[in-house]
Amino acid sequence: MRSGAERILAALPSVTGATVAPPQPNREMLAVVADAQARAKELGDEYLSTEHLLLGIAAKGGAAGEVLEGREPVRRSCRRPSARRGEGAA
Repeated sequence: MRSGAERILAALPSVTGATVAPPQPNREMLAVVADAQARAKELGDEYLSTEHLLLGIAAKGGAAGEVLEGREPVRRSCRRPSARRGEGAA
């Protein structure tokens, strides 16, 4: 997974200098956040967490999603109810 992430990061454009505008979210990032918010709501979670964001990236994240897609921890998270709700907790 690390090599896939490094490949994606190396391909991203970069800029330097004092006159560079601050970065703005692109459509892909907005889709990831919207998907993550929908998953949090579906699970009955009050707050958006990193778990929701990782699932959103896997579902809508383009190249980053391809790196996560099919990874066992992500597949397990998709199947398992939220532990914060007490489901499946010991």
